[in-house]
Amino acid sequence: MRPGSAGVWSADGHSGRAMKLSYVALSAAVAALILPAAGTSAARASAAASYAAIDGSGSAWQAVPIDRWAEFVAAQGLVVNYNPDGNTAGRADYMQGFLVDFAASDVPFRNGHDKLGRTAAEKSPYSYSYLPLVAGGIAIAYHLTAHGRPVTGVRLSATTLMEIFTGQITNWDDPRITKDNGRRLPDVRIIPVVRSDEAGSTFYFTDWLADRFPRQWNAFCARVTRGRVKAPCGNTEFYPVSGPGWHPQAEDGSNAVVDYLTSKAGNGAIGYDEYAYAHEGGAAIVQVARIANPAGKYVLPTAGNVTAALTAAAVNENPHSPYYLEENLARVFTDKNPASYPLSYYGYLIVPRSGGRVPPIFTAAAGSSLSTFAIFAICSKGQAQQLAIGDATLPANLVAAGLAMVARIPGHVTVPSLKTCRR
Repeated sequence: MRPGSAGVWSADGHSGRAMKLSYVALSAAVAALILPAAGTSAARASAAASYAAIDGSGSAWQAVPIDRWAEFVAAQGLVVNYNPDGNTAGRADYMQGFLVDFAASDVPFRNGHDKLGRTAAEKSPYSYSYLPLVAGGIAIAYHLTAHGRPVTGVRLSATTLMEIFTGQITNWDDPRITKDNGRRLPDVRIIPVVRSDEAGSTFYFTDWLADRFPRQWNAFCARVTRGRVKAPCGNTEFYPVSGPGWHPQAEDGSNAVVDYLTSKAGNGAIGYDEYAYAHEGGAAIVQVARIANPAGKYVLPTAGNVTAALTAAAVNENPHSPYYLEENLARVFTDKNPASYPLSYYGYLIVPRSGGRVPPIFTAAAGSSLSTFAIFAICSKGQAQQLAIGDATLPANLVAAGLAMVARIPGHVTVPSLKTCRR
């Protein structure tokens, strides 16, 4: 266990195994509506006796839906404790084997060296599956005013977006931006905003850059690192925060990115962030640019556009590949569905996998609890909670992949069919 803890520490600072008070006070009315099986007091008492509490840690972005789902399953007596200590910490917690039952991470274990982050490869001694859990889009948010009024409806082609974040376009009145918008924007210096910490949004934004613009991305990496990073640069959780001709505004955390964009000093700023942070509860916090997709349509990272894009996502099913079970977004980046948002991705639940070495902390009872929670989250009742606040839902192909991963959790409950799950 972690020092000074009788279990895994939850987000509110209490021992995870001991308590999670905010998740166990659901009304009977909500339980009957969302979880009919727990609709009677007798059923709830029986369920409470049959579930082991489970602990997890990892992604801060995924904490919002995980916490929401945990509140609903608490009505069945299933306690889910979750510590949003970050993607890297969550993966490290899982690899320890005795800290958590599961991890949530926006990115997979790094099987190779992160060149820009200078981090070593991660090798889990325990078996695992990547269970698709949360769908999202990377919003390109900006702050631009003219004569005291916000400039709205900005559009950016894929090439223009790449050139902004590789330091080739430095002013909003650049002819390339004018061409995208059919109008000249104000003469204001562009302030690129990047994450200073490790971030899933950085990983997937650079995954797109490396896939669609490998020559320009590699040249940028070589320039800002003074040749220390050799091509190909690949994707990274650590965007370059300084270098020759490159001086972005670097912010620690998604909230900090939004805070800077909304500040007085942020006029001219443009950054990448999870759409959930740009739109809180469905309400716009900052302006979000429309990005041109391969069909030539300028689209926003709305729930429908993200779900449409992820129908093209693939899961690596080659058991001999070092990227086994990881998502492959190459077809998302090139999808010509007019509704597809190209900067779409999904986050994982990292769960134990039967047939291999299971983390010592994990029991059959934990498997029953974890599989129950995962089924609720990815099936229609859990995904409905995503729609309720404007977040994207997993398309059928990823729900099917998730159910297949649930069926490999040791001690899992009966796994529903895809049809039943989505009913």
